[in-house]
Amino acid sequence: MWNRPLFASVLLLFLTLGCFKPGEPDLYPDVLAGVAANQGSILFVPFVEQAWKTCGPTALTEYLLYYGIEASSDGIPVTHDNVANDMHGWDGATDDEMLATAYKFGLAVHHYSYDTDDMYEEQTRLYGLIDGGFPVVLTVRHSTGTPGYSRNHYMLLVGYSGGILIVHNGSEAYMPLSMETYWEMHVKHPGHSVFTFRKRN
Repeated sequence: MWNRPLFASVLLLFLTLGCFKPGEPDLYPDVLAGVAANQGSILFVPFVEQAWKTCGPTALTEYLLYYGIEASSDGIPVTHDNVANDMHGWDGATDDEMLATAYKFGLAVHHYSYDTDDMYEEQTRLYGLIDGGFPVVLTVRHSTGTPGYSRNHYMLLVGYSGGILIVHNGSEAYMPLSMETYWEMHVKHPGHSVFTFRKRN
């Protein structure tokens, strides 16, 4: 059984030393305190900053690096650009494109389609996946700042603390996101899907 207080303390040290890019530094002590009090869990997932419209390739690259995968079966190194090139993801990507590229790099998908209208049921499912050691690719719809216009977005769930999700959102690492805000963004997405990856044998 792993030691959550020690784990949180190590992460807090990394944040203090600038090893990660915190989204809102003033929120991190509270988030990590929740983890240290056994109210949460955080996975060490490498953060990759996304380029324009490459949230899908970015989330997949982080997942590959989390598993320590360095190249595809035909020798293509795991980099953000290589993953984006493979899934033609420079102008947005689909679930199918992401899953096909993941397979080439040695991962099998476990897909969880949206099947509940209960936020707390969804929260229990997400927390269970994190507790099992699996980051979770989340599909959401977010506003762009242009009135009446929003865009689909992938981000990677890497932990939780109380009612707060902790995500790599493409531009910021280990960013706190309330469950309520996630739920509002998630139910607006036409696919309503979340998924995890496992290494293929």
